[in-house]
Amino acid sequence: LYTRLAEVHRRMGRNDLASENFRKAVEISPDLIPARLELAMLLDEGGKRAEAREQYEQILRKDPNNVIVLNNLAYMMAEGGVELDQALTYAQRAKQVFPNDVNVADTLGWIYIKKNLSDNAIDIFRDLVKRQPQRSTFHYHLAMALYQKGDRVQARQALKAALSNRPAKDEEVKIRELMGKVGG
Repeated sequence: LYTRLAEVHRRMGRNDLASENFRKAVEISPDLIPARLELAMLLDEGGKRAEAREQYEQILRKDPNNVIVLNNLAYMMAEGGVELDQALTYAQRAKQVFPNDVNVADTLGWIYIKKNLSDNAIDIFRDLVKRQPQRSTFHYHLAMALYQKGDRVQARQALKAALSNRPAKDEEVKIRELMGKVGG
């Protein structure tokens, strides 16, 4: 019942009430992974990273190959620039389970950027751009890896491609900021 109520609240944009009901569902049934996962994702989206991480880690104890959790946790860690080796382990495990998932590959490439492994990141993002040329994020991440490596010319081309694929407003700001650094 609490899970269904939470779903209704989430669909109506009432994330606080959704979280509250997912928490109640998890309290009643601690092994209810879908409710715990939904709670973790809501917490993550709401900027409550520490709480989200705790929920993700509890899921991994019961379901160590949950790709969504592995990917989200790895990305969260990479964004924070913490425990990058553990983040890499999680992302690689997710890739083993779902080798063709573009979101997992994106997370893996992002970790490579954070670890300053530009060549590895470039390989991943070139493949992602080839597979999904309409995704501005992949072009942007490719540009970041190229810029990190020192290839300003190709980074500029990737940034132009990112802008031509109608990025979200917040991503467009980041693309233009990097464009300023790259020059052009």
